[in-house]
Amino acid sequence: MPENTPPHPRATTVDDRFFPGLAAWRRESEASAHDPDAYKTLVASLYSSPASLIPGAFACLLTPILCWSATKDDVFLGLTAMIVIAIVLRIATVTHFCIANHENDTRAETRRWARRFILGATSVSTILGANCYYALTHSTCVSAHITAISVNIAFASGFVARNAALPKFVVLQLLVFCLPLATGLISSNDPYYRAIGFFSLFYVVNNIAIVASVHRNLLDMVMAMKKSRVYAVELASRNTVLDAALNHMSHGLAMFDNNLNLAVANKRHEKLFCTLSGQGPATLETTARQVVDCEILTPANALELTRTGQEVAMTGLSQTRQFKTLLGDDYVVTFSPAAENSIVMLTEDATLRISSQAKIERLARFDTLTGLANRYEITKRIDKECKKTTAQAGRFAVLFLDLDGFKAVNDTLGHEVGDALLAQVAQRLSIMVADKGVTGRLGGDEFVILLHDASLEEARAMASALLGALVQPFAIAACVVRTSASIGIALAPNDAEFADHLLRCADMALYSAKAGGRGVIVAYNNDIAALITERQTLETDLRAAIDSDELTMAYQPIASLKTGEICGYEALMRWTHPTRGSIGPDIFIPIAEKSGLIEALGLFAIKKSCADAAVWPDNVTVSINVSPIQFHNPDILLSHINAALAESGLPPHRMILEITESALIDDAKTTLETMRIIAALGVRFALDDFGTGYSSLSTLSEFPFSVIKIDKSLSERLGLDQTRFTIVETICQLSLKLNLDVVVEGVETAEQRAIIHMMGATRGQGWLFGRPMPASAIIGDEQSKRQA
Repeated sequence: MPENTPPHPRATTVDDRFFPGLAAWRRESEASAHDPDAYKTLVASLYSSPASLIPGAFACLLTPILCWSATKDDVFLGLTAMIVIAIVLRIATVTHFCIANHENDTRAETRRWARRFILGATSVSTILGANCYYALTHSTCVSAHITAISVNIAFASGFVARNAALPKFVVLQLLVFCLPLATGLISSNDPYYRAIGFFSLFYVVNNIAIVASVHRNLLDMVMAMKKSRVYAVELASRNTVLDAALNHMSHGLAMFDNNLNLAVANKRHEKLFCTLSGQGPATLETTARQVVDCEILTPANALELTRTGQEVAMTGLSQTRQFKTLLGDDYVVTFSPAAENSIVMLTEDATLRISSQAKIERLARFDTLTGLANRYEITKRIDKECKKTTAQAGRFAVLFLDLDGFKAVNDTLGHEVGDALLAQVAQRLSIMVADKGVTGRLGGDEFVILLHDASLEEARAMASALLGALVQPFAIAACVVRTSASIGIALAPNDAEFADHLLRCADMALYSAKAGGRGVIVAYNNDIAALITERQTLETDLRAAIDSDELTMAYQPIASLKTGEICGYEALMRWTHPTRGSIGPDIFIPIAEKSGLIEALGLFAIKKSCADAAVWPDNVTVSINVSPIQFHNPDILLSHINAALAESGLPPHRMILEITESALIDDAKTTLETMRIIAALGVRFALDDFGTGYSSLSTLSEFPFSVIKIDKSLSERLGLDQTRFTIVETICQLSLKLNLDVVVEGVETAEQRAIIHMMGATRGQGWLFGRPMPASAIIGDEQSKRQA
């Protein structure tokens, strides 16, 4: 039941059957108390026929006049005057009610209008009742008796039908009419009159039952009307929602009856098929003719549209057709059977969807930044080329290209410049390859070139040309960016016959090229495969070595050039493989960096070095090498340092972390922030291999370094090479002015020591002062010194 639907009148009870008057009064009271709208309707029904007052008023007025005419008794003239006044007041009340607006009447106002009506009507009926009683008791004129009795009975019956809306009022009218009548008749000496008088009492009771029944039906009708209004409002609301839903559909929708006459259509359908509502009866055939007239579909397409709809109507099977309109749009029309042999026609303007699908397909196949084939597309094309090569005994080459130092461009110039560089690189590669093959981007700064029908010599020539094109500077915004690349080459079917294998071979060749420096071209061969396999085996063994006792730390002395005393040791990691023997750090450290094991190795080095150094003399430091990769996760590096210092008890100022210039290039901002946090603990930093990289001297003022270490490649042949001599001397003098300690590596002779000390270096490291040794040897030396 709707939310605002009034409750249905109660079911028939004992009161309804045996005391209908009481039941009617109860319903009137309930309507008044619980449903103001229903009560308002009932009261309005009293005033619903104002025109009927005129003949009623005339009859009322004529009654006492006729009685006076028959008896010449002036009392009837007085009653006539009273009726005139009462009728005038009633007409005024009814007129006022009809003129007034009752839309916002309250229940109290409605009750006042009911009382006014009751008062006016009761006044008239009381006068007529008095007229009847007076005629029966004060006159012997039979004409007056008949007139008075007939008028009272007529008016009593009329009131039952007309005013059943208020049963209490009707009962009152019956009593006012019939009690004077019954009293007058019963008081007569005529037995016949007395019998009619008693009979009139039964008339009253019977009319009360009638009014109760009429009132019940009237109330049910009022409730039904109210329900219908509620249902009408709800239906209109739902129709509005449905209409809005239909007319906001992106598809056109129309329904045709079993004769294919158009029953309903939304606005989208009207727009697509150039039809307008209100143009008269429409059918599927007229719709088809309309789209031909509007030059939307060709006659052939329109005929197919009509036939498809007719087939669905006959077979009850859904069918879909796609039409290319004369305007270039694509319509997808679906006919589906509906109830009572009708059909639903759903039309989609698929132009945007087809365009979107094309865009989605392109996004799935091509790189959004460069427009080149993405990993999926280039792999698919290589796979297709592999199948073609197998079938036709052909050949082709795959070039795997990676830019050198691209991360530094991103970090120093920003990702926008990096993206622009990738886009320009892609453009140059596409121009160079042109119709000789396909260029793709795998992601990041990795590109793949598929060369059709290419030998190894042709592939090398193309690779060389590509490198030559990429070394030319790139103008990006206000920057001039220079870069280079490394390329790995794989041939099909010589190296592999499947796309995945071929890409892996090219990747292995690229890996070997990157290890050889910048701008290197390497073609895949069995030696590279063996090397990669060897590296993978070493990686697996290195993972196992971390959890065993295969890793150890050795310490090389760092001595004061002034006193010759040992002031520190550099911690160097050693790996003793159970079957291969000693493996150098130059082999396993790069493997650890590429495989993600460097953090585990770094933790071992920091914890072990701090624990060993904790028992050395208080003036002896320990220098620990930190990989640039460890600065990529500064939180982990910080936690490792704090844990090692806390567990060993080593004072922070005795720890020196050695980092290379590459750590500053990779991510200078993050590295600087991390170094400042660590330096705040008291830990010092040494810049390792200074003079061999690309950092400027301004690095020394920006980063919190305490020590500069000069690589042995510069300290060798100092007495014979004037250029090296000048470089080392300049570094030493600059460091002194910056209050930095200078450690020169590779000192093997007393002559080297004298030269670097003269230049201003403060410390030396090399075989002259001692080779790397285990921690136990350092403890033994210290004990020997104390005993001596």
